[in-house]
Amino acid sequence: MADQRPPGGLGKDPVRAERPAKALAAIDEDWNPAVWGWTMDWQRHYAYLTQLLDEGARLTAITPGVTRRGEDFGRRLATQRHDFRRLSEEQQRRLAARRPSRPHG
Repeated sequence: MADQRPPGGLGKDPVRAERPAKALAAIDEDWNPAVWGWTMDWQRHYAYLTQLLDEGARLTAITPGVTRRGEDFGRRLATQRHDFRRLSEEQQRRLAARRPSRPHG
C-alpha cells in the first residue's frame, strides 16, 4: 500500500486509478491518509496507539519513553495531547474515541 499512497502512485489516469483505489479502500479505509488530510507519519503513530490499547495498555501509562518499533511513541502522544486543538476534527474525533470513559459518580 505504501507505494500506492504518493500522488500518482496509482497511475496518471484518474479513471484507471479509481478501481485500485476502491479496492484498497475496501481493505483499509485509511490506506491513503492524505485523503483525510494528515501524514503517513501521523497515521502510523495512530495505528501504534490503537495496537497498544488493543493489547491492553492503559492510556495513562503511555508516557515519553514508551517505544514502539524503535520510535518514542509516548513522546509523540504527549505532543498530540498538548497540540490537540491543532489537529483536524477527524483526528480529534479518533483520538477522543480511544480515551477511556470516566466513571460516573
